[in-house]
Amino acid sequence: MASRVLMMAASAGILTATSLVACHGEVACPAIAAAPFLTVHISADLAATLNSGSVTATACQDAGCHGGPLALADEQASGSASVPGKVGRIGMGSLRETPIDLTVSAQDLQGQHLGDYRLQFAPRISYPWGSSCPRVVTAEVSWDRSGLHPSMP
Repeated sequence: MASRVLMMAASAGILTATSLVACHGEVACPAIAAAPFLTVHISADLAATLNSGSVTATACQDAGCHGGPLALADEQASGSASVPGKVGRIGMGSLRETPIDLTVSAQDLQGQHLGDYRLQFAPRISYPWGSSCPRVVTAEVSWDRSGLHPSMP
């Protein structure tokens, strides 16, 4: 009896997931949500000079701020770059279309403060699964020796 109840519950879960995927009429939309992170891509030449433990970032959107020390990871090398840069992420809780005010600061390998880099930018809105499916809001910036820049699609 217990296994039959478990089997029925599992079947109901599959049906629920299926109904969520196909909830927008005849178009099948994936039941995937984008993680609400602001991603900071650091160029390889700048990353090589940073004290990676000193990088801090604060992102503010709609009067709510998130950030602190930015944990850096190696960025995957692309075909055009022989040495990968670094990447860090700020958990935003949620991302909306409204502008984000970002401040990033760090020290170099000798302990010298590099200054505060500031950027106000708008997150990108896309419809990767078509206009009948939910939109995806992403926030990405690039940081190089010349400063912070919104990442282009």
